[in-house]
Parts: sequence; C-alpha cells; structure tokens
Amino acid sequence: MNTGTAPYLGLFIAAGLSVLRSQDVLIVTTAEFGRFDPHYMGMPVVAVEDYDPDPDDVVIAFFANNRFHRFAYAIAATADRRKKLISVIHDPQCFQAVSNMHSRSGRSVDTAGLAEHIKYEMPKLQEWILARFSDRRLPQIVSCNLVAQSKILSLSDAIIVHSYYAGLKLSLESSHGAALPEIIVMQFPRYQSVIERVRGRPGKFTVGCFGWIALSKRPLQVIKGFAKFLWALPEEARSDVELKFAGSLADKTLDPLYWAKVYGVERNCIHLSGLSDEAFGREMESVSLLCNLRFPSCGETSGTVNLARDTGVRVAMSSYQAFREEEADYFISLDPSREIGEISAAIMAEYQRWRLPDTVSRSWTEQRYALPGKYSVAEAISYILGGA
Repeated sequence: MNTGTAPYLGLFIAAGLSVLRSQDVLIVTTAEFGRFDPHYMGMPVVAVEDYDPDPDDVVIAFFANNRFHRFAYAIAATADRRKKLISVIHDPQCFQAVSNMHSRSGRSVDTAGLAEHIKYEMPKLQEWILARFSDRRLPQIVSCNLVAQSKILSLSDAIIVHSYYAGLKLSLESSHGAALPEIIVMQFPRYQSVIERVRGRPGKFTVGCFGWIALSKRPLQVIKGFAKFLWALPEEARSDVELKFAGSLADKTLDPLYWAKVYGVERNCIHLSGLSDEAFGREMESVSLLCNLRFPSCGETSGTVNLARDTGVRVAMSSYQAFREEEADYFISLDPSREIGEISAAIMAEYQRWRLPDTVSRSWTEQRYALPGKYSVAEAISYILGGA
C-alpha cells in the first residue's frame, strides 16, 4: 500500500455496483508491476496487451500523477477503436508522470511527445518550456504548475474529477484552443467498511502522515512541527505521543527515521511501508491527527483525507489549491515563517483534546462551504452511460 488511493478501483466498483451489474464489464490492467488475478470483485481482468477494443466499448480510464497509470495512455490513444472514452482524473497535475514517460533515464528526450500533452496550456511559454525540457533544465516550479492534460482533453468524451478546483483548472487554465469535453465533479467513493466500524479513543496520541512520502507532502515540515510540540511537553508525557508515517518513499533522501533522528525525535517516530489495504486502514484508526500537507504540487482530492474523514480522524491540511474546498479541522499556511508554528499549534490543540476523553469524538468534520452537490459514483456512471 503506497498511497490512500491504492484501493480506489475497489471503492469505485463497490459504489457503482448497482449500475455496473447491468453492464458487460472487463477490467484492463498492466503486468508491468507483477502478476494479477484473472478476476477482481467478480469481474474478469486482462492485461493491456491482450485487450482488443470493440467498436461498442465505453472505456473508463483512470489517470494520476504516478507510473502505475502509464499504461492507461495507450488505451486512451485507441480513439478509432471504441465508442466512448471517460477519463477519471485523480490529480489534474500530471506533468511529472507524463514528463517521465518522455524523458526516461539514458534515452533521448521526446520533446514532440511531451508537446502533445501541454499544447493547450501556457501558450506564450510553449517554446520556452519545450526548449528547457529538451535540455533537462525545466525549473521545478514550472513542472508543478503544468497539468499535462491536453492529450486527455482531446481524446475524452467526458471527464470525471473529484473537486471543483480540478474542473476549473482544466476548463479555465489548461484548455486554450481546446474543444472541451463535458467535465463532471464526482464525490470520492466512500470507505464503507471503515465507516461501519465502531472506534474508541486511541490509547496513544498519534500524529499521522499517510501516503507517498514525497517532497511536496512536506514531511520535513511535519517532523519539525512535531519536534517543536514534543519539546514543549513535560518529559514524563513524551512517551505517550508518536509521529507515524505510513507509505512508501518517493524519494530516498526523505527517510522520516533519518530526519526524525536529525531533529531529536527518533524515539517517537515510526515508519511503516508495504502495508496491505486492511493494515493501512487499521493504522489510520490509531491516528488522532492526520497531517495532510501539500506544496508546490497539488490539485487532487487526497484519498488519505477521505480515509481519515471516514475513519473519524481529524485533519490538518495546507490552505492551498484543491485542499481549500476540502473539510479540515486545521488549515496550515504555506508562509515559511508560519508553517512550522501552525503545524505545532495544531498538534498541541489536538493533544489537549486527546488528554480530556470526554471532549474527544471521532466523527466527520463539518463542511465549511455550501458547495453544489457532487455526483455519487453510481450517478456519474449512469449519467455518462446514458449518453453512450
């Protein structure tokens, strides 16, 4: 289990089962990362190399900013061999994954290939971006602002996103000259098995960071904020608190146990990786406060945030991009002079709640905004199939 979105397909199928039962469904995946079972949730599974699109096929393809979704681009490109393409975009900002497909280590850079993915965004900077990419000198901040969805916008008959931010980003900032498909905002599928379990107060006060451990997730800032909180506690109270990282390292230089030692909190920090879906969810249940931070790359509705909310865990979140419309208990500034202090203050506030059992309830955070309702999974599938 690398991220909170790893079980997404199972959640999607379970939430849309009432509609999917009436369809002849085939799941297409890749064998690139290991063997897979020939059936999943009662549906046949085939490798992408063995999938021959039928002219009547409605393809639902899932895209996100990691290597596990590379194979979906090949399926999306078979436009003349299917009836309809519905693209589910987990994260509108997919430049890192797309650029990696066109700049593999030890190979020449495919500038023309990348150009197809960014042709509808930043039109005045196109030549400059491609020249810098060709020289492998593109600034990181630019790569974190390019969404690289032009090709998907061109190929898709409809697009599903999980936030209004993502829909607006695609339609207003990333589609210069594009003929936009319909964009649907759908609620992230709920973790029903987690919701139905009854949980009590955690026996230890635990601050969690769940999902890929990457620079944009601010792991060092969380460790610094936790250290500031820890040293403010009486020495005898420190054994009752911990900082838990659950997820794989996207960058080996961000090993949380190493940095916890640097900041003197190694005795209070643990790192769990390679967890099963069940274990990942169970570990989330032990958390009192989830730190779900993001900068400079952000745009997705995080699966770990949704898992935390369905588990009743309280959340501290960066006040940035798509996260602004999410529900959270604490919003953390990106201002370098304030971020560490606000992380520490959020942790301390939750610790005080944890110390007083009568005040601690594990329940959903109230929504801050009166946003329009989002489609449920079943409603979204019904809607897009209705026009197929």
